[in-house]
Amino acid sequence: RTHGAAPRYRYKKGDPPINAPLPALNEAIQDTNISWRDLTFSFLWWRNGTVKGRARVKNFTCYVVEVTPPPAEAGTSPQKVRLWITQKHRMLVQAKEYDKEGRATRRLLVKSLKKFDERWMIKDILVESLLTRRKTALRVREMQSLQRKR
Repeated sequence: RTHGAAPRYRYKKGDPPINAPLPALNEAIQDTNISWRDLTFSFLWWRNGTVKGRARVKNFTCYVVEVTPPPAEAGTSPQKVRLWITQKHRMLVQAKEYDKEGRATRRLLVKSLKKFDERWMIKDILVESLLTRRKTALRVREMQSLQRKR
């Protein structure tokens, strides 16, 4: 992907998975607070981050990094996102979205991790609307690696 270019997504559905039309990435999945954009963690790929300081979250000393969406995503994304990244492990523990007025609107909390085979993955996530106080929890119970054909 070129810097500033819109990401490319592929979506598959069913068992076995087959190509399907891409859902709206910024809309809630069914009756939850979670969007497909949340599940892609697209804000972690935004390249214009600025370290705003340090803070403690969940007993971790974290860098507080502020990112804004690239031009290709600016219309469908929050105005900015603050990320709390652990200093020691470089791991995301929290993210907050902010609107044009500077209000925090949503928060994503990483509650736990799990090792699947040889990869550490997020096991439990909590997504909260800070405007309505509505919360959605997501638990990953298993992970399956899809091998790319070359």
